[in-house]
Amino acid sequence: MLYKVLRPIEGFLLVGLGGAVCGEGEATFLVVGDENDFILEVFMDCHSERDWTRFSAPVKEGTWGKGGGVFSQKMGLPGTFYVANITPAGIGDWTDGEIFRAITTGVSKEGQALFSIMPHPYYGQVAQEDIEAVITYLRTLPAIENKVPASEVDFPMNFILNTIPQKAHLQPVPSKTDPVLYGKYLITAACADCHTMKENGQNILAMEFAGGMEFPIPTGGRVQSANLTPDKTGLGN
Repeated sequence: MLYKVLRPIEGFLLVGLGGAVCGEGEATFLVVGDENDFILEVFMDCHSERDWTRFSAPVKEGTWGKGGGVFSQKMGLPGTFYVANITPAGIGDWTDGEIFRAITTGVSKEGQALFSIMPHPYYGQVAQEDIEAVITYLRTLPAIENKVPASEVDFPMNFILNTIPQKAHLQPVPSKTDPVLYGKYLITAACADCHTMKENGQNILAMEFAGGMEFPIPTGGRVQSANLTPDKTGLGN
């Protein structure tokens, strides 16, 4: 299977699902084989520096994948979690299999449990070829030296954390002839985590897709994810 990266990505990465997709505007896609299918898979802004002086805080050029961002108690999380350097300088000595395991099951190269800031429970439900496409893209990033501190997990999450990793339940990409199943596949991998409220860093299943997750802005203030459900407070209005 042929993989190709069109050009640098502004803010997020769209990954082809068995299909080549053309870039539009500031967004760019990783191309895989055939045509038309795509998924919003990996938000590069989490693993890069953001320019908070500009609208939507786009990723700063030259920082793709360097890591170092912080998710902490200020966001209601049970600890201080540092974003990994996913350039070859950070994970260049990881095998494809080790990266695959981290993305889909939440276990690092060293066998340590990874907190689900990266929503590996969702990524473990997508197609194998889509995860392979992500790994292929990561191998193309320029190496950026940036040593990231180890995350610090609060008690008792430091013990609970070891129970979070789970076996991946990979599934094939559904046929577009079933728009409900195909749409569920896209939104599960791409939208569910940020659009679901959390308690102690874990999704509240009864609030799935209902929005309300808060994101503090370094320059002051907060933003909330939107309600994607058909309720009148969401997309039903």
